[in-house]
Amino acid sequence: SIHKVKYFDQTTDTTSYGRTKSGTTKKQILLVTYGRSGSTFTSALINRHKDVFFVFEPLFVLEKSISLDTKENDSMAIVKAFMECNIPTEYSFALDNYLYRNSDTTRNFYRCMASLKKGAFHVSCFLQLLDACRRQRVTFVKTIRFQVKWAEALLARNPNFKLLYLVRDPRATLFSQARVFRNFNWNTQVFNISQQHCTNLQLDLQDAERLYHLYPGQVKGIRYEHGATDPLTYTRDIYKFIDLPFDNDLVEYITNITKAPIDSPKVNSSYSVLRHNSTQTMNRWRFMVGFNSVREVDQACGHLYSKLGYRTVASQKHLVSESSLVISPQPSGIFS
Repeated sequence: SIHKVKYFDQTTDTTSYGRTKSGTTKKQILLVTYGRSGSTFTSALINRHKDVFFVFEPLFVLEKSISLDTKENDSMAIVKAFMECNIPTEYSFALDNYLYRNSDTTRNFYRCMASLKKGAFHVSCFLQLLDACRRQRVTFVKTIRFQVKWAEALLARNPNFKLLYLVRDPRATLFSQARVFRNFNWNTQVFNISQQHCTNLQLDLQDAERLYHLYPGQVKGIRYEHGATDPLTYTRDIYKFIDLPFDNDLVEYITNITKAPIDSPKVNSSYSVLRHNSTQTMNRWRFMVGFNSVREVDQACGHLYSKLGYRTVASQKHLVSESSLVISPQPSGIFS
């Protein structure tokens, strides 16, 4: 059972928030987005830095949590626990998550816990995880299961906490969800699913803009398409925001994953960050979706496009043309 624990009290001293083993103040980065929006790619760019401890989808364990009130509280508590490398007993269930094998910094912990050894051995797995987390100057959590408004308590209590809000063209996100997650039928359910998705997107966008103005320098909006078309500038902007040095190793890494040889293992697969041509990958959905379905997404989501920086599609010919559907987002917004 999932415990409900009111996690934040008003008297918390922000200076006590997560420190490294050497006593320096930790940077804490939360990436909030939606499934199939380019978060694996963006996370790989941030996780590449040697000072980053990366936790991949820690809120997966709450997938079956029914009460929204409980889910909000538990989500904040689990994110905070990993950010501070301090996991209370009542949230130890959050450690049982097979998705931790997807991060270099938690993979050893996953393997350790998956071993057939018992008792004290598993305690040592946990202690090693905390030790590894506390050694790093940056803790970074990526999640597709968090509402932007929930981040306000974390922003308010810690000036070293930063929120990255990642979006992708809703037409691409939803088509990819239907194809990869198989959670709905693209041809028959697309309008209803688009309405749900873009209702959530609108709420998150409103909250992100509000928090962007309330906490200057702590909130940034990013778009997957910027990362696909200009990965160097995209990464440089993110590193500047989280105050990490951008070096030649990173330039080489970005080039390697966005222009990988076509015969590389896993190149262009759904869960890999390797791409032969990242711009081509970004646009592949346009040749697979069909104009009628895209028009339904546009009807449900089009009112958000000017803020996000996307164009509606006029015809099947327009859809499969070379014409870009990405435009500059509204000036002075979180994506500008």
